[in-house]
Amino acid sequence: MKIADVIDSKNDVCGIVAAFNFDDNAMNNALLIARLVEHLIIIDDGSKDKSKLNQLNEMGLHNVEVILSPDNLGIANSLNVGAKLALDLGYEWCITFDQDSTPDKQMVKLLQKQQKALSELYGDKVAIVAPNIVDQNANTKNCKYLVENKKFTFVRKSPDVISNDDKILVVITSGTLTNLNILHDLGFFKTDLFIDYVDTEYCMRLIVNDYKIGVAKDALLTHNLGQKERKKFVVWSLCPPIILLSEDIISQEIQYICIEITL
Repeated sequence: MKIADVIDSKNDVCGIVAAFNFDDNAMNNALLIARLVEHLIIIDDGSKDKSKLNQLNEMGLHNVEVILSPDNLGIANSLNVGAKLALDLGYEWCITFDQDSTPDKQMVKLLQKQQKALSELYGDKVAIVAPNIVDQNANTKNCKYLVENKKFTFVRKSPDVISNDDKILVVITSGTLTNLNILHDLGFFKTDLFIDYVDTEYCMRLIVNDYKIGVAKDALLTHNLGQKERKKFVVWSLCPPIILLSEDIISQEIQYICIEITL
């Protein structure tokens, strides 16, 4: 898709890109996202080569802000820096992106549309709305989300069959419309977790605190999820008592007890 093909209709939402070794593909994605959001914050996580980010800065785009960090502090720190800046600018909602994520030109509008529909049902408990992710590395292409089925049982569902009543347990941060006030109240993303654990741990906190995770099936995001070894854990929250199944995470918080189960 050419950047010129995108309708230059920005939405009242702030985009946040966690960047590292920013390259030509990341540049194209950033220019595309800048056309879809009102303001875009790009946080570099201590890259040695900042030439592409400097090139982006030299373009003088009025709604793009680049933050350069001298140290590699992890994706959670980058997202937190962006989220705090967005809050200071007065935004209620942001969309977080990995630099290799490519949104469809209607993705932002469709995420906001679903957020409004969910808010009519769940009020101010709607915390995040995830897109329908097209995985470049998967044979099945579209990813499936973990959804509670019955008590103590869980299933993977495609966004096409997920309903507004479904209890979604885990989504990834990239392409996700996130309520900044809820993120602030829950203490932002955990900076002491590995990259692949950050989004899952935050989803666990949302579920424990009775917040709603939604999915917009028509909001498409092309993303490189990578080839990961899948692990599953049963996760007990000590307070309040709730049981959920998560993936790829052992929480470092004492309120979680994780027991690995066989796939």
